[in-house]
Formats: sequence, C-alpha cells, structure tokens
Amino acid sequence: MQNLKLCVLGRQGDPYTRMVVRSLRARGLQFTLLLEGGARAGGRIERLLERPLTLYRALTSGRFKALPKLSYFTLRAFLCERLYYRGHAARAILAPLHDVEMNGVVVRSVNHVRTLKLVEQERFDIGLFAGVDIVDGAIIDAFGLCCLNAHPAPLPQCRGGGALINTLYYGLQPAASVHVATAGIDEGEILRVTPLPLRKNDDYDSINLRLTLLCADTLAEVAQELATGKPVKGQPNGGVLHYWKDCTIERQRAAMRHLRQLLKDL
Repeated sequence: MQNLKLCVLGRQGDPYTRMVVRSLRARGLQFTLLLEGGARAGGRIERLLERPLTLYRALTSGRFKALPKLSYFTLRAFLCERLYYRGHAARAILAPLHDVEMNGVVVRSVNHVRTLKLVEQERFDIGLFAGVDIVDGAIIDAFGLCCLNAHPAPLPQCRGGGALINTLYYGLQPAASVHVATAGIDEGEILRVTPLPLRKNDDYDSINLRLTLLCADTLAEVAQELATGKPVKGQPNGGVLHYWKDCTIERQRAAMRHLRQLLKDL
C-alpha cells in the first residue's frame, strides 16, 4: 500500500519524463506530475531558422562540448548518433512513449515560486527528478522526506557530466544509480546501483538509450519501495565530480577502446 505522496518534476514533451511516468504507472503508483512548459512551436519560417541554432547547440554541448569540431572522430560520432535515433531499434524503443498520457500541472520553471508553493501546499513526501535541470535547494527542502534522482553511471565513481563516457573510460560496467538529490550535483546518498547487461550488438548510442530507460525504471523501483514503507539502505557518495569539458577527444577515444574490449569479452 502506498503511504507517501509522490511528485514527478519533468518537462513537457521530454522522452525521459515519459519514461519515468510510464514506469511509475506500471507499478501502480499514484503521483502528481509537475511539468516545465516547453516553448510553443512557431511558424514554418521560425522552425527553419531554428535548425542551424539546434545544430550549433548539439555540437557545443554534451558529448561534443570538448571535441574539435573538424575532426573525423567528432563527425563520425555525430553522424552515428543521428543515424541511430532514426533507425528501427531506437524508434521501436521510443514509439510507445508517444502514447503515455502527460496530464499534469504546467509551471514556467521547476525553480519558479509557483512550483515551491505547489509543493508546500500539497505536502509531497518524495520528489522525483525526471528530466529537469539543477533544482534549487528551496524546492528540494520543501519535500517532506527527500527528492530522488537517477544518474546514468555507477556512483560514486562517475558523478557529474560525461556519465557514460567516464564509465567506459574507467573500464566500469554501465549502470543506473539512484541517489538522494541535494542542491549539489549527484552528491546525495546512493540508494541503488543497477548494472546494465551489455549485448554483443551494442554500441555507444544503444547503451546510452538503454541506460536512460534503466534510469527511469530504477528510479520508479526505489520510489515504490520508499512510498510503501520498505527500508532502503544507502551508502556514502564521495566520488570526484566530472564535467563535460573534460571529455576530450583523448578521453573519448580511450572510452571507445574500452567499450570494444567489454563487448569482445561477452
């Protein structure tokens, strides 16, 4: 029986938010959905003008942030990512998410004063981060018990940015970690680390997508245990904080070599 009130903090149209919502519903959990409102789509001209900016953002953030923009390694990684998400395997995983109902309370920002007031008024026990950026400490503290976040890497070794890159760089098994969320980055107590079984036909992009799914499912699993009163034992989280800017081409090349070895050993 669910004893505690859950609140999911997500984004309109975000695939990871949909994954978390689907995993919670599959477990029969009741929750309130708070959604950051997405930008409204403009006309055809506006959408066309947005494409170059979208491409620029993609090449200057995340995995590509520290990579030289004219290298073969960067070009290959970028094209492989685009082709993977347009392929059958990724489409088969993502297609069911479109049917997930996302009826929730829409707020301007997860850190908006309205969000804080809603959390305080509803007296939620547990907050679940599902695709939002850094959440203000005042919002986190408004929850009665705790907030939970899932990180796509084993903790405490791979805190922060470049989660999968650093996992592979250190020769570790890809995993999803659920931890108590604080105002810091991936620094709260670790509640669960679930390894991701690798497949012979895996590559970086397939692992990355399956890790996202595993994060959503592990987050829902821990939330269910806490909400139904099951004790969850935590462990300290004192790992070094990593940043995307440190995921240089040398580090990423080493990570890909380690991945090939992991797959070869299967």
